[in-house]
Amino acid sequence: MSKLGLWVVAAIAVFTLLYLVYLAATFEAPTGTTTVVVPAIAVQPVAEPASPTFPQTRLQPREEPPAVAATPVIIEAPVEVEIAAPVVEELATELIELPSL
Repeated sequence: MSKLGLWVVAAIAVFTLLYLVYLAATFEAPTGTTTVVVPAIAVQPVAEPASPTFPQTRLQPREEPPAVAATPVIIEAPVEVEIAAPVVEELATELIELPSL
């Protein structure tokens, strides 16, 4: 950014700040308005309902699941399959000179 651009941005910032100070200094509160005071509502204790709306359920401890049988599972090893080498085709490479600008 050029020096002139920085000076313009700084001038706009200073002008805006001075304008806001002017507005704050000349501000007058509006007259002839009324202030309404709303009384606070008295706090009333909330009574607990006599009977709960949901049925009361007791949590029962869970039974431990039965132990797993200790017989090991023997899995046969997979058969190895020989992978054929992929066929590689060599493409003819031609050098093309690109135009320069």
